[in-house]
Amino acid sequence: MTDPDSPSATALRAALARRLSEQGHIRSAAWRRAVEAVPRHVFVPHFYQQVGRDWEKTAEGDPGHLATVYEDRALTTQVTEAVPTSSSSQPSLMLRMLEALDVAAGHRVIEIGTGTGYNAALLSERLGSDHVTTVEVDRLLAELAEARLRACGYGPTVVAADGRGGPCGRGAVRPPHRDLWVQRAAALVGRAGASGGDHRLPARVGERPPRGPW
Repeated sequence: MTDPDSPSATALRAALARRLSEQGHIRSAAWRRAVEAVPRHVFVPHFYQQVGRDWEKTAEGDPGHLATVYEDRALTTQVTEAVPTSSSSQPSLMLRMLEALDVAAGHRVIEIGTGTGYNAALLSERLGSDHVTTVEVDRLLAELAEARLRACGYGPTVVAADGRGGPCGRGAVRPPHRDLWVQRAAALVGRAGASGGDHRLPARVGERPPRGPW
């Protein structure tokens, strides 16, 4: 695994945070610090780009991998039978949604759809790992995300379960979180309803979701 704190990665993170701030996607100093701190390349050790009918893989160490990961673009991270089934969303989209959550110290967040774990890492950096629970239906993705989170020093609760019925539904454990629920967006890159991915959306952008029965 590439050193999260290598000088080149640190510089690229800072440049990404600066661009997102200048473009208005990041409005608060706290989220800018989170983007500067969390190494996206650890959560996206490889990605796929479609060339014709084929998908070409670019992995860490390959030319252009690190620079591409820190561009403001969505990256396909899992392909199953020629269909993209997981992705890391465009950072500008992620930060607009995170800003819309309007979180504050002490809030607890439940995330549905862990994907790579990058969004959970941003939340953990912002709120503290003990205030974040993330649910992922794909067990392998959940395990990979948890390992990457731990490697970066984050320890949110990672649950391998189907979160479509809410954090308590369809086999998910009942976490002690009530304040905010980050609900997965309707579609991922390529096909609606695919597992994984880092698409996040409050119930209504700009509004706090109502408290649920969990």
